[in-house]
Amino acid sequence: MSNKSVNTKDITKIAIMAALVFVATYLIKIPSLNGYTHIGDSMVILSAFILGKKEGALAAGLGAALCDLLSGYMQYIIPTFFIKLIIIDISFSIFHSYINFIVKPLYN
Repeated sequence: MSNKSVNTKDITKIAIMAALVFVATYLIKIPSLNGYTHIGDSMVILSAFILGKKEGALAAGLGAALCDLLSGYMQYIIPTFFIKLIIIDISFSIFHSYINFIVKPLYN
């Protein structure tokens, strides 16, 4: 277990990615019967690739939860946060296994 401290650069990266998730979810959405459809999940997956598992999950969860709060879907804030954590976990696991099994042997 490493004792890594959080610095200003990490906080800034998380804040910028959370803002990108929020903008992609809030501005570009198509209303439907049970909520809305949006392109914010593409930014959620991108945050996993750029920031990693923990920081990406935090950024994606905060950005999507903030969008639910400001859009008037307050009952979905907590489920959205945990759903984004699951999406990050799955996408990061797929990305990490892809790197380990396909890309790394090419450079050995």
